[in-house]
Amino acid sequence: MSDIIEVAPAAPQPDRLSISGSGGSLLGIHLIGLLLSMITLGIYRFWWRTNVRRYLWSCVSYKDEPFEYTGRGLELFIGFLIAFFFILLPLGGVYFLGIMLVQSGQFLLGAAIAGGIYVGFFVLYGAAIYRVMFYRISRTRWRGIRGALGGSAWSYAFKFFGLSLLQIVTLGFATPYVSTRLYGYVIGNIRFGSGRFRCDPDWKPLFKYYLIPGIIRVIGIVLIAIGAIVMFTNMPARGDIGGSIPMEIMMGSAVYSVGFLILGISVIAMFWYTAALYRVLAAASEFEGVRFTARVRGGQYALFVIVNWLMIVFTLGIAFPWVQLRILRFVADALDIHGEPDFEKVLQSTADTPKFGEGLGEVFL
Repeated sequence: MSDIIEVAPAAPQPDRLSISGSGGSLLGIHLIGLLLSMITLGIYRFWWRTNVRRYLWSCVSYKDEPFEYTGRGLELFIGFLIAFFFILLPLGGVYFLGIMLVQSGQFLLGAAIAGGIYVGFFVLYGAAIYRVMFYRISRTRWRGIRGALGGSAWSYAFKFFGLSLLQIVTLGFATPYVSTRLYGYVIGNIRFGSGRFRCDPDWKPLFKYYLIPGIIRVIGIVLIAIGAIVMFTNMPARGDIGGSIPMEIMMGSAVYSVGFLILGISVIAMFWYTAALYRVLAAASEFEGVRFTARVRGGQYALFVIVNWLMIVFTLGIAFPWVQLRILRFVADALDIHGEPDFEKVLQSTADTPKFGEGLGEVFL
């Protein structure tokens, strides 16, 4: 009797996004937008931004169907006017009232008002981040089905405020927890039609990636503080300026400079943490049975970002359109999509959509 060898079926290949478009075409959109913005004293920038988004969205396709951006420049312009006149100007007026009270001798009342405005601005900054995403996702369509972002901008804003305080208290070492909570809240509230994303990332695997850059950063900050103190305490009196520089100041300056160098190393080390964060977020995300994985490594991501910086710096910004498309291609190459939802059952979204654009984002971001 001959043995029957059963061959396991090959695992299905994951889907990926596909990217089209050219840097030259996008550069033309930017140049026209820049020219018209200069002629209109900056007003056209809202339409400029809209045209860029329409092009970039159309460059991204899933299953050979491109995405579509349906936002309008007028929506962004009206949103900016509302945020500027009804939020920024009143808050600015109250802040200067507090400063005037401090200067007039009513220190406690003035300081309380000014401090409250600082806190208010920080909360509004978090709300602005969410409102920007709320608008952009609501203006995104694929196969005629639009996206939406549930949740609450104010819930996110207070999460952002509280978790930012936690980062400060822990000298930044709560960053893995903070990152997963904030990103998880956003991703978990994204809707596409009647379907919904879910995301519950675990922060603990990220801590080992953050530990080294976190320690390096703290060392750098400590050295900067020590160097600054040494230089300040040994600064000669105004009448004694001249002659050779005291040895203490030279040593303080050296420690100060080394601190900044170490701080720069910590920034580079964070690329490995960021890459790990992307992997964790992708693995924790799910949409109607579809799972995701991200194939991105720290060194790969560091090289990608550094090359983008160099392209922008050495071309004086001319290469920015090519960098924008590089970012899309990097994401498309790194993101694997496993499975396929039943799009026939994904109905049009009934979630609310904003009437106006990213007003808070225009003001605070």
